[in-house]
Amino acid sequence: MTEATEQMVNDLNSIVMYLQVKYHTEKIVLLGRLRGSMLGIMYALRDLEKVLVYIVAGHNFMYEKPDEFTRDFYAVLETM
Repeated sequence: MTEATEQMVNDLNSIVMYLQVKYHTEKIVLLGRLRGSMLGIMYALRDLEKVLVYIVAGHNFMYEKPDEFTRDFYAVLETM
Protein backbone atom coordinates (compact mmCIF):
# COMPACT_ATOMS: atom_id res chain seq x y z
CA MET A 1 0.00 0.00 0.00
CA THR A 2 1.37 3.42 -0.89
CA GLU A 3 2.10 5.99 1.78
CA ALA A 4 -0.76 8.21 0.60
CA THR A 5 -3.31 5.39 0.77
CA GLU A 6 -2.00 4.26 4.16
CA GLN A 7 -2.43 7.84 5.41
CA MET A 8 -6.06 7.91 4.22
CA VAL A 9 -6.78 4.64 6.04
CA ASN A 10 -5.07 6.01 9.16
CA ASP A 11 -7.11 9.23 8.90
CA LEU A 12 -10.30 7.18 8.71
CA ASN A 13 -9.18 5.28 11.81
CA SER A 14 -8.75 8.59 13.65
CA ILE A 15 -12.32 9.53 12.75
CA VAL A 16 -13.60 6.12 13.88
CA MET A 17 -11.74 6.43 17.20
CA TYR A 18 -13.26 9.90 17.73
CA LEU A 19 -16.76 8.51 17.06
CA GLN A 20 -16.17 5.58 19.41
CA VAL A 21 -15.37 7.98 22.24
CA LYS A 22 -18.09 10.51 21.41
CA TYR A 23 -20.84 7.88 21.18
CA HIS A 24 -19.47 5.42 23.77
CA THR A 25 -19.41 2.47 21.39
CA GLU A 26 -16.87 -0.11 20.31
CA LYS A 27 -18.24 -0.67 16.81
CA ILE A 28 -19.57 1.76 14.23
CA VAL A 29 -21.71 1.64 11.13
CA LEU A 30 -19.57 2.72 8.19
CA LEU A 31 -20.90 3.94 4.83
CA GLY A 32 -18.59 4.35 1.86
CA ARG A 33 -19.70 6.14 -1.29
CA LEU A 34 -17.83 6.36 -4.58
CA ARG A 35 -14.06 6.31 -3.89
CA GLY A 36 -14.82 6.22 -0.18
CA SER A 37 -16.25 2.76 -0.69
CA MET A 38 -12.79 1.45 -1.63
CA LEU A 39 -11.24 3.25 1.34
CA GLY A 40 -13.88 1.79 3.65
CA ILE A 41 -13.23 -1.73 2.42
CA MET A 42 -9.49 -1.34 3.01
CA TYR A 43 -10.21 0.04 6.48
CA ALA A 44 -12.74 -2.66 7.37
CA LEU A 45 -10.31 -5.39 6.32
CA ARG A 46 -7.63 -3.86 8.53
CA ASP A 47 -9.76 -2.94 11.57
CA LEU A 48 -12.75 -5.25 11.34
CA GLU A 49 -13.19 -5.32 15.13
CA LYS A 50 -14.26 -1.64 14.99
CA VAL A 51 -16.90 -2.06 12.26
CA LEU A 52 -20.40 -3.32 13.08
CA VAL A 53 -21.79 -2.89 9.54
CA TYR A 54 -20.18 -1.66 6.35
CA ILE A 55 -22.33 -0.32 3.52
CA VAL A 56 -20.94 0.24 0.03
CA ALA A 57 -22.91 2.73 -2.04
CA GLY A 58 -22.60 3.87 -5.62
CA HIS A 59 -19.26 2.76 -6.91
CA ASN A 60 -18.00 1.04 -10.01
CA PHE A 61 -14.67 -0.61 -9.21
CA MET A 62 -13.78 -1.06 -12.87
CA TYR A 63 -11.48 1.61 -14.30
CA GLU A 64 -9.87 1.71 -17.72
CA LYS A 65 -6.86 3.57 -16.28
CA PRO A 66 -6.57 2.79 -12.57
CA ASP A 67 -4.73 5.34 -10.46
CA GLU A 68 -2.40 4.61 -7.55
CA PHE A 69 -5.24 4.44 -5.02
CA THR A 70 -7.21 1.98 -7.15
CA ARG A 71 -4.12 -0.21 -7.61
CA ASP A 72 -3.67 -0.21 -3.83
CA PHE A 73 -7.29 -1.30 -3.44
CA TYR A 74 -6.83 -4.26 -5.79
CA ALA A 75 -3.55 -5.19 -4.08
CA VAL A 76 -5.38 -5.37 -0.73
CA LEU A 77 -8.09 -7.56 -2.26
CA GLU A 78 -5.47 -9.91 -3.70
CA THR A 79 -4.13 -10.58 -0.20
CA MET A 80 -7.48 -12.03 0.89
